[in-house]
Amino acid sequence: FDQYAQNYNAVLNRGLSLSGETVDYFAQKRVEYTCNYVQSLGIDVRSVVEFGCGIGNNLFYLRRYFPNSHILGLDISDESIKRANERFADDQNTRIQNLLEFQATNYADLVFVNGVFHHIPTDDHVKNLELIRLMLKKNALLALFENNYFNPATRWIMSRVDFDKDAVLINPYRLLDQVCQLHFSNARVKFYFIFPKMFGYLRFVEPYCERIPFGAQYGVFAQKLGTA
Repeated sequence: FDQYAQNYNAVLNRGLSLSGETVDYFAQKRVEYTCNYVQSLGIDVRSVVEFGCGIGNNLFYLRRYFPNSHILGLDISDESIKRANERFADDQNTRIQNLLEFQATNYADLVFVNGVFHHIPTDDHVKNLELIRLMLKKNALLALFENNYFNPATRWIMSRVDFDKDAVLINPYRLLDQVCQLHFSNARVKFYFIFPKMFGYLRFVEPYCERIPFGAQYGVFAQKLGTA
């Protein structure tokens, strides 16, 4: 992703134009859904890790929705890390570093992931989920968002985004099963973003459809209750 660090949003927004929304809309809504999940369980989140933070689009909203938390963005793209650090240079409670240099375990109350696993080879999914689990404290939460395998509009949008053309979409129920096999508790999948902006007046029904695999994205939510 080094080659896209400077124009990442422009490239993604071209793909998202069909939805009538921009990257910022989706970033905010994902973090809002995550915040609702955290509040539903009454977890006090003081440390947040974004696994695969890119240039920091989600970090901005993680800071807004978790204002009292220390936020750490992790990525493997040096140019993206550089760009994100520039964006958050004045925020002492937000930092970004290379994932390969991060060794801490039992660190985070929440790990947030968006659009990362479809860029990871399928055989490495479990290994990365295990790494995420190590980052989490006992009782901590995972919120992992991916593009919906079942949604044809999602597939069309991704075909228009240069850095997504070789991505491999993941069946949400397969990912949920992998999370469960790693002994996460209360794991669930919810689907989001059914209606484009032109049909925004229908979005009030979306919360009632979160169990139906219609939306452009889905979120896998789970809790680490064990200590290992």
